[in-house]
Amino acid sequence: MYSQKRIVLFLIVASTIAGAQTVTSPTGSVPNENAIAPPSAQTEGLIYPGDVLEITVFNAADLHERLRVGDSGLVHLPLVGDTQVAGMTTAAAEMVVEKELRDDGLVKNPVVSILVAESQAFVTVVGEVGHPGNFPIRQARTVMDAILSAGGFTPTSSNSLTLQHAGQEPVKISWQSDDERNLKLRESLSPGDTVTVDKAQLAYVLGEVVQPSGIVINPSEPVTVLKAVAVAHGFTHMASLSNSRILRKQKDGSILEIPVNLSHLMSNKERDIAMFPNDMLYVPSSKLKSMAQGIGYVAQTASAALIVHAY
Repeated sequence: MYSQKRIVLFLIVASTIAGAQTVTSPTGSVPNENAIAPPSAQTEGLIYPGDVLEITVFNAADLHERLRVGDSGLVHLPLVGDTQVAGMTTAAAEMVVEKELRDDGLVKNPVVSILVAESQAFVTVVGEVGHPGNFPIRQARTVMDAILSAGGFTPTSSNSLTLQHAGQEPVKISWQSDDERNLKLRESLSPGDTVTVDKAQLAYVLGEVVQPSGIVINPSEPVTVLKAVAVAHGFTHMASLSNSRILRKQKDGSILEIPVNLSHLMSNKERDIAMFPNDMLYVPSSKLKSMAQGIGYVAQTASAALIVHAY
């Protein structure tokens, strides 16, 4: 019966933890997607094969065309012929067309406007972002821009992602700080590229702590029991330090219960204990007669837990 109650406790915590939010990490870093540098200043972007262009010559009313850029990057302009525009900005393409009209003597002082009416150039962003989907390359020129276009990182995003350029093998990108992230996510994207933001692995600290928390586990900096307690801002006055425990789900679905004497850890009488992904450190109340009595309380604190990025 007691073992069944422990399993119920583990499942309740796992199901209620999903409502978490993001807070400042223990190092003072704020893992906020809004901290990412703004999108590229080049807002007009480039012209890509498949784009539909609205081309207007202001002092030649009959030279108004809506044309699609071919796969080779050429657009066929009446009187002018085939003109390479793919890879250019609209401003650069306007200058090219103006020069051809002027050099051919077709228009004395041409003033050309080129607008991208439709675009087939997209990048895909999936995984731990606010709004996964396909986004025009014009608003997603870099990995950074693409993630912002997709609504930024979710609270449970990892400090890594996978970038797959069209027709190439996927590449893993990871970072250990906001500055490193902002630098690495400036990599340029091309149509057909896919960005997949990884889901973080979490360990939890619950019960009689000041702030129940879910901690993002960084492979380069393992989470320990004492670090988890520090992230949770310490204990409440009702904490039973000698009766804490780690609940760890096994491969067969059973729950391993690991006794933890926090008093001994803090006084260096015992070595600190590493926490694995999905571990739950539970600090019970000194007023509880048994673990079973704490089930409802743990579920309540888990629902209020915050997700912390520990970098």
